[in-house]
Amino acid sequence: MRFLIISVGFMVAVVAGAAAQPRAALIDSVLATLDTRARVGQMIVVYRADNPTLLEQQFGGVLLFSNMIADTLALKRDLSALQAQAPLGYLVCLDQEGGNVSRLDAAPGWESGTPGAVDLANWTPQDVYAEGARIGAALADLGVNLNLAPVLDSAETWDGRESWMGHRRRAFGTSDEEILEPALAFVAGCRQAGVVCISKHYPGYDVSGNTDRELQISGADLDQIAHGERRFFAARDAVAGVMMSSVICTALTKRPAVLEDRLVARAHFTPTHVVMTDDLWSLALRRWLRPDLEIDWRDYPADAWAELGEQALWAGNDLLLVTYPEKAIDLRDALVDLVEREAWAREAVEVAVTRILVLKADLGLLPVD
Repeated sequence: MRFLIISVGFMVAVVAGAAAQPRAALIDSVLATLDTRARVGQMIVVYRADNPTLLEQQFGGVLLFSNMIADTLALKRDLSALQAQAPLGYLVCLDQEGGNVSRLDAAPGWESGTPGAVDLANWTPQDVYAEGARIGAALADLGVNLNLAPVLDSAETWDGRESWMGHRRRAFGTSDEEILEPALAFVAGCRQAGVVCISKHYPGYDVSGNTDRELQISGADLDQIAHGERRFFAARDAVAGVMMSSVICTALTKRPAVLEDRLVARAHFTPTHVVMTDDLWSLALRRWLRPDLEIDWRDYPADAWAELGEQALWAGNDLLLVTYPEKAIDLRDALVDLVEREAWAREAVEVAVTRILVLKADLGLLPVD
């Protein structure tokens, strides 16, 4: 294998150096305290498990789903205890796009729902900002610090049909102006409340099907791909990073975007931008790697799961999302073994964790003596 990072020391210095002083020194000191298990763990975002498990495993982040926030008082208590006891603070993530993807709807007082992208596209930027601030304040009150939103994808596919994001009313529109103006206003509102955002799904979700379940192929040409990428580039200074799509862009690769190193490298728009996978345990990704198998939700060969994690690391992803806590532990252990055997993996983890620590420093999640 060919690894693209020529000098890990140089890359770590670039990433850490991009953080405001004295945070660069703090990041260096924290990184030096982490052994291989802890470093790999920082890269994994897992569906929220109980606090003892999370404290033992030392993952980098947790993902909340609707059923986890119905009892808001218990959630706030547990997250507060987790943050107080963890050696490094947790990224607490949630998909709060609004509309059809609104986890807050499960919380008391939010049962009537929140406006989605299609609604916000018709609002003034000032009103969208206010809505983002309202959402951000509610998330911050729960203990959430990272919102996996907004969607910067078009409502149309590469060949002019309705995209999955359009069908699900998760897209703001089709043109750059229709998408970026409300998306950036929403992000600014969330940030005002102390919650940062991850845009999705780079380089674009320009297909009509759901990539969580079935492999989706985009026939977009290079100009169309570049046009979609420009939206993510335009939002680079407003968000903490991007979530990759699992679409296969045949003009560039035969691999899902999340596993294509050239695309992941392009998604690092700034030295400190984090790049996050969508769920690695998705049926589509696991079937892509092992098309010879009948894949179900719970079962997958250990060697194939380890290989999928290796490919995600090789591609250059920083945060690895896994919705199955037990499999997240298996993935962490497999990657630890890989790091101990392969120099490229050790270097990839160090660069990724440095980016993650920069984000955590910005969110006040690192210990300060």
